[in-house]
Amino acid sequence: DIQWAGVASLDLLRSLIQSTGSIPLLLIGCRRELSVDTDQLIAAGVDVKEGIIFDGKAKDGTTQLDNVLNAFEADDSVRLTRIELSNLRPDSVVGLVAEVLRKDPSEAAELSASIHMVTNGNVFHLFQVLRYLVDKEIIAYSEEGEWTWDGSAVQECLMAPNSVLELVLGTIKSQSQEVQEALKVASCLGSEVDAAAIDVV
Repeated sequence: DIQWAGVASLDLLRSLIQSTGSIPLLLIGCRRELSVDTDQLIAAGVDVKEGIIFDGKAKDGTTQLDNVLNAFEADDSVRLTRIELSNLRPDSVVGLVAEVLRKDPSEAAELSASIHMVTNGNVFHLFQVLRYLVDKEIIAYSEEGEWTWDGSAVQECLMAPNSVLELVLGTIKSQSQEVQEALKVASCLGSEVDAAAIDVV
C-alpha cells in the first residue's frame, strides 16, 4: 500500500531496487488513483511535516511517489508495469457472491444486484456489506447447510449503511470496550500485530 509511504520508505524502496543489480526481484505495490492532498490531511488533523507528505500532491500536481515511479520508468534496468484495476462489473459481483455463498449464479443474482447498487463494485465495500448482512443474520446459514436470505430484508437493511466507513465503524462499535481499546492500539502498530505487543503497550 505504497501511497502512504513517507520519504524514508520511498528512499528505501529506491535504494533496494537500484542496488539489486542482476538479482531477480519482483515488487508489487498498490495505490489508489484518488490521492489525499496535503490540505485534506491538515483539515483532518494530520500533522504534515515539510517533505513528509505521504502521497499528497505538490504544487505542480505531482507526488513523491509519482517522482519515484517516473524515475524507475526512465531506468533501463527496471521494468515497471502499471496495471489499472477498476470496480467489479455487475456480472463479476454475481460470480463473486455466488462463489462466497456457494450458490448458483442465478440464485445469487438478485442479492448481487442489491449489493452492487450499494457498493458500485468496490471489492472491499462488497465484503464489508456481506459481513454486515451475516452479522445482522439477514444472510444466515440454515440447518440444511446452505446460505439463505430474504431479498426484501436485504434491501431494507442496505438502506441504512451508506459508506464503507459506516460499516467498519458499526462493526467496531459492536465490540466490547476492551476490544475497541485493543483495536486503537493495534491500529498504530501496523497491518499485522502480535497480541503480545498489544499487551505490552
